[in-house]
Amino acid sequence: MYKEKLIRGFCHLYTGQEAVAVGIHSMLRKVDTVVTSYRCHGWAQLMSGDMFGVLAEIAGCKAGRSRGKGGSMHIYAKNFYGGNAIVGSQIALGAGIAFAHKYRNDGGVCFAVYGDGAANQGQAFEAYNIDPYLYFCVGMGTSIKRSSASTEFYKRGDYIPGVWVDGMDVLACREAARYAIEHCTSGKGPLIMEMETYRFTGHSMSDPGTSYRKREEVKQMRENRDPIKVFREKVTSTGLVTAEKLKEIANRIREEVNDASERMKVEKESGPEDLAADIYRKNLHPFIRGIRPDAPLAHANFYKQEDDFIPLEKKKAAAPVVSTSSSKFSTKSEATFEIKPYKLHKLEQGPATSATLSSEDALKMYEKLAMLRRIETASGNLYKEKIIRGFCHLYSGAGIALAHKYRGDGGVCFTLYGDGAANQGQLFEAYNMAKLWDLPCVFVCENNGYGMGTSVDRSSASTDYYSRGDYVPGIWVDGMDVIATREATRYAIDYCNSGKGPLVMEMETYRYSGHSMSDPGTSYRTRDEVQEVRQTRDPITSFKEKILSRELVTPDQLKEIDAQVRKEVDEATKQAKSEPEVGQEELTGDIYRNNLESLIRGLHPAAPLQHYEVAPRN
Repeated sequence: MYKEKLIRGFCHLYTGQEAVAVGIHSMLRKVDTVVTSYRCHGWAQLMSGDMFGVLAEIAGCKAGRSRGKGGSMHIYAKNFYGGNAIVGSQIALGAGIAFAHKYRNDGGVCFAVYGDGAANQGQAFEAYNIDPYLYFCVGMGTSIKRSSASTEFYKRGDYIPGVWVDGMDVLACREAARYAIEHCTSGKGPLIMEMETYRFTGHSMSDPGTSYRKREEVKQMRENRDPIKVFREKVTSTGLVTAEKLKEIANRIREEVNDASERMKVEKESGPEDLAADIYRKNLHPFIRGIRPDAPLAHANFYKQEDDFIPLEKKKAAAPVVSTSSSKFSTKSEATFEIKPYKLHKLEQGPATSATLSSEDALKMYEKLAMLRRIETASGNLYKEKIIRGFCHLYSGAGIALAHKYRGDGGVCFTLYGDGAANQGQLFEAYNMAKLWDLPCVFVCENNGYGMGTSVDRSSASTDYYSRGDYVPGIWVDGMDVIATREATRYAIDYCNSGKGPLVMEMETYRYSGHSMSDPGTSYRTRDEVQEVRQTRDPITSFKEKILSRELVTPDQLKEIDAQVRKEVDEATKQAKSEPEVGQEELTGDIYRNNLESLIRGLHPAAPLQHYEVAPRN
């Protein structure tokens, strides 16, 4: 369909990864939910059972699952929340869906599916901290060794347990899904599953996939690890099903996909008039507000006739057809298969290493595997026919450290942040980049116990911030002891300059004031707490006592320093009060480093604004 230019835009195929979706889907209960990336065709088919609707949507037809307005990357079904074009966005959405399960107490588990290309997205780590139910990682054209400091993705959740699974074995995926649901519903919290799989196509149909890997590599994977081929050999070699029966299923699927593809070709595309449709859930509103409240636009409902539109929830998937033809080969009712051992992270026991499958289950699973493969083949043809259209796919400290390394100047960058920022996704993205390139960067977390007005115990799943870098080494430091911080800094500089890469330092400190001057700081902590810290752990008092007790200084010397500091601050304060405020005329000043330009462009080149030099630079 792509080759025939029936699909236009970007089209991301699932070919080679079918075992992941089929294995997990076989264990899903009615209450469980799934959200995935733009590589969603396989999941859309499994969750909807609507082959024609999926193909029509990919081609942008009105008869599609999303009325042709979602295209290849935005397909939905009951309990299936897409299809999301922004890399990694589904991870945060999955956390929200899982929160809904917990809030409703319905016993459901959300599977948030993402690729290794999204595994370094900051929002993934923010979602981990929120503590929803389940994530699994199943990238693009960049080798994971080039993009990730740690390629053991099942361990990347740090304080979240993880499981490695052979994602090319549909039975391994099936048993891992069973285990994951039991883990989450037993109250143990979230779980990360890394499904090691392989896509036979490029990142999308516009990517041949041969610029970053060899054709021989792909060929070898197809021959040795193709999930459908492997599963077929397993079920036939054990006598569970016959090769003849599997051929019948493959032929039937081919006919169904071909029929759906031909039917799709005569369907109408979504037009501009459809843009105003489906704004409201049930299209009950007769008007929507236009540019002015007094000039509303009519809310169009283009599905007035019952025959024109069938609600998605009322569409019924065709029942699977199982061959009843006789065969000279006998079959067994069930068989047990050994599974490649799992790699565990912070787990004493993992999923079962063997799986028992009935003949009926084997047929159903093979049917789904073959269905997905065939649909993706059809999607590839649609794309080439250009029917798919559309495409929607603050490392300050790490960046400065990169500059140090690039210049070879021997410098080390200390990037400081508070515990309130310790769960920010960009921090974990910076960790990955710094470790991947062994940058001379020290991540200093000033843990004062409160992120704005929220205690660390309420905001962080793990409050050991020095260990939050996972694959980046870390140390805890008494941030109320200036000597400790000094020596820690010495150590950090030596560490980074020795070429060992980045370091995380947690400085445990305390702020006496509120988050800001508008925050008294007493709504989330008691005055007694603040007073106690002032009396027992004040860094200045403690340091003063240390150096006096060791007779390094005299009390008079310290008093003299206190008086001098007070005087200088008072004078600077007085001077600041007498200085004029910055005026609007100075907004265009200091734009250039050396203020060499006499003009900058204004609203239009013919009316330039004067460039002001506010103050000379040394």
